[in-house]
Amino acid sequence: MSDHIIKIVIGGDGGVGKTTLLNRFVHDEFDLKTQMTKGLEFFHKEIEIEDKNYELIIWDLGGQAQFKRLFPKSKWIEGTLGALVLFDLTRFNSLNNLYFWLDLLDQQGDIPILIIGSKLDMIDGDSKDIDDVVLSILEVNDNYFDYIKTSSLTGENINESFELLVRKIMSNENVS
Repeated sequence: MSDHIIKIVIGGDGGVGKTTLLNRFVHDEFDLKTQMTKGLEFFHKEIEIEDKNYELIIWDLGGQAQFKRLFPKSKWIEGTLGALVLFDLTRFNSLNNLYFWLDLLDQQGDIPILIIGSKLDMIDGDSKDIDDVVLSILEVNDNYFDYIKTSSLTGENINESFELLVRKIMSNENVS
């Protein structure tokens, strides 16, 4: 039995790796042939942190332009307690498009948002320029609480990302 049920939204442009990240987290699988999310998909996972059980209901938002138009007008993200916003470390333009997702999620109030650079396994060398841009984004709003790089292929930092977000959500005074 869960001590808490937590709704989490995951956003980012199409192809940045949202669904592969969720498949790694929920099923501990990596599939190169993951299909494009058509609008919205749901994932569910129970985790334990410090002897408390959390039931995560994760809403995977399709990132293609035709789906992005739906979200500002919908009530799909209402009740969200926290969010992961992804960009692809190998595609700088996906970093530029973070602002759409951050603005959308800011409409939900002061929910914690973790920024994730995905596809860590595909970058060679230094990502300091990208890191500097993300760090400047983190300074804009207290809700944007951290930045982490992940690899769905290797599983690096996947579980840690969700644990970090859940800990931040539970430290919020408005969550009981």
